[in-house]
Amino acid sequence: MLDATGWRADKPPDTATPDRIQPDTVQVFDTAGQYVGVEDASGKVQPAQEKPDPLADLTEEQRFIATLKDMGRVRLAARAEVGGRIRGWVEWVNTSGETVEQLEVSAIEALGFTATWAEYGVKLTAGKHVIVATPWPRVMPVRTPTSVYTT
Repeated sequence: MLDATGWRADKPPDTATPDRIQPDTVQVFDTAGQYVGVEDASGKVQPAQEKPDPLADLTEEQRFIATLKDMGRVRLAARAEVGGRIRGWVEWVNTSGETVEQLEVSAIEALGFTATWAEYGVKLTAGKHVIVATPWPRVMPVRTPTSVYTT
């Protein structure tokens, strides 16, 4: 009798052996070095399964905002109340401390996200996707001239 893991349950664990041995699989790559799939014992290549797109449920505009996370860390750069309305600016900062994108929250809303203001910052939501922008201290990179031009 086999247990749930495929081992014989009538033998003690130290002497148990698998009832069936899975053949080793071989990974297959194309000439460009891209992973294609695995080769089974019969020599047939089983194609690699495509990973589902985690952003498939977003529009192109929403996808633009959602993919900015790959460019840098999100930051609530400014928040102000003007004429009874809260306005804010969100920026994405790369690892070098440079701003790679900055948008007003109303522009992000126009691109299909919903903004919810909270004590901690702003939560941007599109379906199941959530981006939380909080204010955090930032030291701006200082540019210094590397050479002096003379005429």
